[in-house]
Amino acid sequence: MTIETDRLRLRPWQIDDFDRLHALTASEEMHRYLGGAASIEDDYRRLLAAIGGWATFGFDRFTIRERDGGAFVGTCGLFRLNRGLGEGFDDHPEAGWIVASDRWGRGYAGEAMQAAIDWFEATHGKCRTVCMIATENAASAKIAARLGYRLLRTAEHKGDPVNLYARDPR
Repeated sequence: MTIETDRLRLRPWQIDDFDRLHALTASEEMHRYLGGAASIEDDYRRLLAAIGGWATFGFDRFTIRERDGGAFVGTCGLFRLNRGLGEGFDDHPEAGWIVASDRWGRGYAGEAMQAAIDWFEATHGKCRTVCMIATENAASAKIAARLGYRLLRTAEHKGDPVNLYARDPR
């Protein structure tokens, strides 16, 4: 399955995508927003969780590539995790996106997430979705607002403060 936008191509993660995923999360710029450096083991579990999410729920994260040339951009999608953040968050599909720092500022995260949300709603129905963003990540907070997410509350996740957002169907 592939989703295409004007500039991007999204497809589910596959096992041979591991090196791209690990390179994406290994950069110093990402550490501050993802709760610290991810080990090879952490990223392999992240990849397996995405593949398992597709098998279990019929949705999860996509890889994002540029349509023109196929350059790797990042990952985005809606997925199910039980983060222990309580009712009103853990019981809804969670949205998330990570874009490689050399692709920041091009509008790719918003474009890819809107396509993922549209696909999700068309195939799984409209429902409340949530997202979690590091409190200092102003760029992702702006993307979330443009996608229709509104602040629910601030919480702590793995020792770091995060903002929890919700988006109700339109």
